[in-house]
This record gives sequence, structure tokens and C-alpha cells, in this order.
Amino acid sequence: MYFTESLSIGRFRIAVLVCLSLVMAPLTTSAAQANSSELQICDPTADYFLGLEDYVNAVRSHEALLKSDPNNALAHYHLGFAYGMINRPDAELHEYLRAVDLGLTSWDLFLNLGLVYLDNGNIESAIGAFHLATVFGPTRPETHFNLALAYERAGMLAKAEHETLVSIRLDSKQADAWNTLAVLYAEQGDRGRAGKLWCDLVHAFPDYIPARSNLRLLEQIDQPASPAPASSASSAASESPPLRTATDPSESGFRGGCDFQFGRDGQYRSDIDATDAFAQRNSTK
Repeated sequence: MYFTESLSIGRFRIAVLVCLSLVMAPLTTSAAQANSSELQICDPTADYFLGLEDYVNAVRSHEALLKSDPNNALAHYHLGFAYGMINRPDAELHEYLRAVDLGLTSWDLFLNLGLVYLDNGNIESAIGAFHLATVFGPTRPETHFNLALAYERAGMLAKAEHETLVSIRLDSKQADAWNTLAVLYAEQGDRGRAGKLWCDLVHAFPDYIPARSNLRLLEQIDQPASPAPASSASSAASESPPLRTATDPSESGFRGGCDFQFGRDGQYRSDIDATDAFAQRNSTK
């Protein structure tokens, strides 16, 4: 019912730089790197096409490589990723599983494997893959966040909340994670806390649309219907009360409201504090 950002827009990209030898580039917000501790390396020429995001030639070059080196786990992973980027999910899944069978244990492999399962609606397998991603990448916020989203889809809300909080503790600037945390509060019946957190998100990330949309939904749920005038009762019976923006400081939006209160130091009083949120919620577990 509430808006969350989709985790299945694409895969976590493998960023590569090719100089004299293959080097896995540092992770960016939307990218993942292969585990630097892996002993196997992939062919620099094949991965050159991945670096260019030329996935058709990346597929061809990795397929050719695997004909001569069929047990190269990293090459199977990279081929699977390239298949995924040209919308061949069955081949993508096959290559990921082959890489797993050959012993590759990079966290981003299991993250992308989980995304394939999630796209296929296989929530149980997605949870298993994302869990392994957290095992091999315990300090990566995206592993915990995607595990949380899978738990949420499975209706395991307490586990979803815990993993979201872990992700936020690792990176407190994730608007999607804060929004998901608020969704989980609302789904567990704590709409007051959810509304306060969405207000905080509107203040901290003014251009973040899901928080504004969710505030409007929460307002619609909590706002009592206004009685229609007797003269127009029949025509107005099926109409919903008009929604307020729920983002203007002058509008309450829902019970408790977006007051946007400031302290004496001029700082906005926000619940968006990763350490405090984690400590407060886990102290009640």
C-alpha cells in the first residue's frame, strides 16, 4: 500500500578498469565490485567490454573465454551479469549458479543472485542469497537493505526492520532505507512513528517523492470523513475528502502532524539518526 523504491530496476553493476591488468574499480552507489580476495581473474579483454557497458560484446567475449577455461568462476559471474543487462534472466541465473558451484564467494555475486530470484518471485531463494551477501559483505549497507526488502515481501516485518536498521547504521544517508523503515513502522501499526519519520524525510530530502506520497496516504487513512450536507448526501457519499499536501509546515497532514519544530539552536528536531534509531528499536526487542 505504501511506496517503496524498487530494488529490481537493474543489477548492481560490476565496475572495471583495464590497464595493464584487470583492476576492480571502487564501489559506487550503484555498483559492486568482485571480491578482491578471489584467486581467479577474468580476462582483461573480456572485461574491457563490461567497463564500456557493451554487454553484447561482453557476452561474446566471455563465452569465448569459457570455451577454453570452463571452470573460471569469475568469468561465469561476469557472463551472467552481462546476460542480465541484455534481458536474458534465465541465462543470467544459470551463470550465477555455476559461479557459486565453482566456489566464488563475492558478496556482489549473491546480491545479484538475490535480485534475479526476487524478479522471478522466488522470495525464499532471494532471502537465502541476500543472507549470504550479508555474510560475505557484512559492512555493505546494500546487502542488508536488499535482505530487508525481501523479508518485507515475505511478511517477516520484524526481521525486515532489523536489517533496515543495520543498513542505516552503516550508511545513514539512504533515503530509500529511511522510507522503508517508515513503511515497516506503518505496516506494524505504528503510524505515528511512521508519519514523524516521513516528515523528517521530507525535511531532509525535499525532492524525495516516496516520502511525500506516503504522507498523503497516511493522511487519507487517518483523516476522518467529513459528513456531507443533507442536501447533497447522495452525491457526496462516494467521494473521499480532499487530501492536503502533508508537507507544508502549516498543514498537519495526519494526527501528530508535520510540525517541523526547531530547537533553540535553530536545528531541526529529527528522528533521522542512525545510531539512536538502532539503539531505541533494539532495546525493545
